[in-house]
Amino acid sequence: SIEFVPIGRLTLPVRSRNMQLIVLSLSLLAAGAAAAAADSCKDGKCPARTVATLAPMLLQFRSDMTSAGGLLGRFCGIASNTEQGNNYGNSDLAAAASAAGATRVWHYNWKMRTDVTSPGVLFVPMIKIPGQTDLPQANSNGVGQIVKGWNEPDDAGQAGNDYHLRTTPEAYGKAWVDDMTIARSKGYTEFVSPAMARDTIWLDFFLKSCMNTANCPQFVTYLSLHRYRTDCATYSADADTSKNAGFRDDLSYVLTYYRMMQKYNAKGFNIKGLVWDEMGCLINGAPSPDEQQLRYMQQWFSNTIVKVKNGDAATIEKIRDTPWIMPRGPDALEAGVSYSLNMGHAMDVGSKAGDDAVKAIQSIVTVAWFSITPEANHLFVPHQGLSNLGVEWFNTCKTVRSGAAPAPPTSAPALPPTPAPTPTLVLPPSLPTPTPAPPPPPSKAVPGTGSDLLDSATMRITNAASHRTLYAAVGKNGGEGVGAAAHAGADGVWKLLSQPGGGYKIVNEASGRALYAQSGSNWGDGLGAESPSSSIGSDGVWNLVHKGGNKYRIENTVNGRTLYAQSGSEMAAGVGAGAPATAVNDDGEWILTPK
Repeated sequence: SIEFVPIGRLTLPVRSRNMQLIVLSLSLLAAGAAAAAADSCKDGKCPARTVATLAPMLLQFRSDMTSAGGLLGRFCGIASNTEQGNNYGNSDLAAAASAAGATRVWHYNWKMRTDVTSPGVLFVPMIKIPGQTDLPQANSNGVGQIVKGWNEPDDAGQAGNDYHLRTTPEAYGKAWVDDMTIARSKGYTEFVSPAMARDTIWLDFFLKSCMNTANCPQFVTYLSLHRYRTDCATYSADADTSKNAGFRDDLSYVLTYYRMMQKYNAKGFNIKGLVWDEMGCLINGAPSPDEQQLRYMQQWFSNTIVKVKNGDAATIEKIRDTPWIMPRGPDALEAGVSYSLNMGHAMDVGSKAGDDAVKAIQSIVTVAWFSITPEANHLFVPHQGLSNLGVEWFNTCKTVRSGAAPAPPTSAPALPPTPAPTPTLVLPPSLPTPTPAPPPPPSKAVPGTGSDLLDSATMRITNAASHRTLYAAVGKNGGEGVGAAAHAGADGVWKLLSQPGGGYKIVNEASGRALYAQSGSNWGDGLGAESPSSSIGSDGVWNLVHKGGNKYRIENTVNGRTLYAQSGSEMAAGVGAGAPATAVNDDGEWILTPK
């Protein structure tokens, strides 16, 4: 019988709860580039660097050979099932091997065994949830020496269906040792960490537990991460910050894992790189059309990841110059910090973020492309070979260089020395796009703050306490369709319009509605957004009261009502404007995110 079960962010009909994904493997990076960089700096002073001088150091993060039993040198991975009526089988695996070379291809299926084989292609088994360890013997029947760990313990639809596992990562170091000890007894020598759906902080606290558990660090060879985008149709790896929010988001995300790897390697681990083993495009929980997937694949994978891996100077320089690359925090090793759901926030690490984002990409070992749709497989045409998406995928992955480092560029502009990082900014955890830093120095002062903000800047406005993003729905007016959601779409983008007498109108970019709070009402009453914005009077003008970093209180200039969005609610519930301002608590503080 067929049942519907959640697979990542999808609910699909399956005949088994063991689903699979399409995975692409990239090159491995060798540990040590950070140390090499540090050795060149004496007494706190680092020489100015050019692309020509830095590229060889960065390119240490590559695979230098093909490994029969591990991921070394295998950049092209596949994970797909035979349970969705998608006709996936040996011929598809053979087509991938023919396109990229069998010794560059590996595959997995969220299970411990497979019936899909092709000579020279590696199969990687997975221990999907703690305690499921009926693994095949390593180095036999197409199985190598690497095993994948728990699948998305931070997601309630996957291994995180176990509430205790999802909410107490610091308690699972011993369970990991138990599972991987069994794997080692069967010949496995490389171990991929639990794979994160989205919560980087879960993995940080798990690694903290592992650090304090006997024999655990030796069982983490790679860190695993998953990622899905809902903006693939418009995604742009552009240097223009008005177009590249998703690009900065991806750079921030991979940087988070790289910094985690560096941190724990300094604590006795020997983590060799990052396994990005789910990547894809979704619309309303279902795979995006192939043309949208192709755009993202070309922009992020082909023109960013692969170019950085191959030492492309222009791409490396573009990333270094990209502002608002912000990894996630807090740090699990900070004294007094304990894990809680949705506790993450973005952190400003200063101008070194771009440099480190390049190193983070160099550290990627494997990338997974999500390819499951009932009766379809995005990378293949049944019984015909590769689809257009598959051609792009395999023809690109096979170009990732191995062996000797490519010759560095003959000339490039010098880079300034890296300044010290700036203090941490507390940002919301649950936006689809991590929150960047405040906008660059502007032309207009924020009333009453002494700080600056660009007039006519477009922003997401996200509550610092509840992490809900303010929106005004298209097709509504007045008090209808105004609220705050954890994942707001295009109607969650606003423009700040400076007013002659001071303050700002806050106008929704999608609906054209201007936010107001009526005098004579309070709290949940009289808050709305009206279109056209010109119809709004003085109760639609707001002061931004600076609270530090990029955090503000939003207070109505006429009646003093302060905008808030309560925790534990969603959409229109718990959103209002209260007076006096002193009666509004921490849920009256908002983070302005340049869009």
